[in-house]
Formats: sequence, C-alpha cells, structure tokens
Amino acid sequence: MLAGVWVGAYFDGFHETTDGGDTWSNVGVGNYLNRIFVLSPELAYASGETVYKFVGPPLPSATGEPIPKKELDWAVVTAEQGRHLKVTLNLRQSGAVQVGLYNMEGRLLQMLHNGRLPEGQHQLEHQLNCAAGAYVVGLQLNEGIGGRRILVH
Repeated sequence: MLAGVWVGAYFDGFHETTDGGDTWSNVGVGNYLNRIFVLSPELAYASGETVYKFVGPPLPSATGEPIPKKELDWAVVTAEQGRHLKVTLNLRQSGAVQVGLYNMEGRLLQMLHNGRLPEGQHQLEHQLNCAAGAYVVGLQLNEGIGGRRILVH
C-alpha cells in the first residue's frame, strides 16, 4: 500500500497517485482524512473518522526536478484611508474560498467571504469597521493560502 503517494479527502477518503499527480484514483478507504504521518518508508498512519495504519513496500524516492509552486493570482487594494477593501482573485478552478481580516496576532476579526466561487476572475469589496493599525487579509482556497498586510488610518 505504501507504493503510491496519497492525499486525504473530506468525504471521499484516500486518493492515490503513482504517476507524480497526473492521475488520481480513490483507493476506497477512510472518511474525513486530514493528517498523514509517514514514520518510515514501510509504515504510515492517517487520522480522520478513525485511525488508519498502512504497511507495505518502501515509498519511491523523489526523482527529477521539484514541481514549481504556482503562486496565487490575487491582489488587495485599499481606499478611503484603508477603510474600503477590494480583493481581486483569479481562480484556476472552482472551489471553496475564505477571505478574512486578521489582527497582527493572527486572530480573525471579520470573515469577509466564506463560500464557493466558480473558476475565473472575482472582485470582493468590503467596508472595514476597525481601529487604525496594521492588519492581514488572509486568503484560503483549494490552490493554497496567502496573506497581504494592509494599513488602516
């Protein structure tokens, strides 16, 4: 079972690839999998709805060049002394999108968007009601996560 590389899924269980991610197949195991711990080339555990143990031949070693990380295509623009916020993002695929306003300690102050968006260009606008200071606009989506620092005057 350790011959492939896996990714957990919320409802679908484990998906496995043996060709570097070009194709994925559901191996029919597990629900709510979100943590995979590989302890040795022959032993791995996963947690989700329950704890799963995988044993098998050693995992293949990585060969070739690393796959370059695709940067998220998004921007944050403020106006009205930082009180008007415009977030533009270009999604390569549809999926869940969360945009939040965080203080500099990482505490969520306001969820600006929490839902699904289709593939393509999007513009989200918000009026901020917060004290003057530095904040972070956080973005979470299937393609990755990112943050942009803003100043409110």
